[in-house]
Amino acid sequence: MVAAIGQLVELWDQLTSARPLDLDEEGRVRLDTWELEPAVQKAVAERWSTATSDTITELADLDRFSDEVRRLYGFSVPGIDYTAAVETDVPWPGPTL
Repeated sequence: MVAAIGQLVELWDQLTSARPLDLDEEGRVRLDTWELEPAVQKAVAERWSTATSDTITELADLDRFSDEVRRLYGFSVPGIDYTAAVETDVPWPGPTL
């Protein structure tokens, strides 16, 4: 499984030219190659077919999902002082030639 932060880092690296763009046949940047694997798609389809409000906690790791979303947006990261001042006006990095 690829964590959301891993996909974010991959996108950042591609957009800043640290890595080449990984484009699909229509020229779109794709970060979901793992999720599109046939085995993963099959497992998801099987879980969706049995998912209900009563079974969702058995089929999905909701706590992990919630933690990943919070970390993706910079919350609940251990060791971070959320009261500290930070610089918010930083330039967008240009491509490296």
